[in-house]
Amino acid sequence: AEEAAADELRSMLHFFASQLIAGKAFELLQASLCVFLRVHQQALTSTPQLRGALLRLQRSQEGSWGTLRKELHTSLCLLSHLCRT
Repeated sequence: AEEAAADELRSMLHFFASQLIAGKAFELLQASLCVFLRVHQQALTSTPQLRGALLRLQRSQEGSWGTLRKELHTSLCLLSHLCRT
């Protein structure tokens, strides 16, 4: 039963990671991920076999924030330029 639960959690972690990489419905995905992590925090931290999936999710999360950061920076630069003219 514990192994089946770990497999289900791993599947969800892979889903979140793949959706972050796809870059679609970012706000909905972030809200769902927040709830998922909050609800399953105990199981995620106490199941060593989920470590790889958690690391992949972390890398995907960092990558999506990096992309968003670049887009925000571009917008801020453009606005700054437009306000000067």
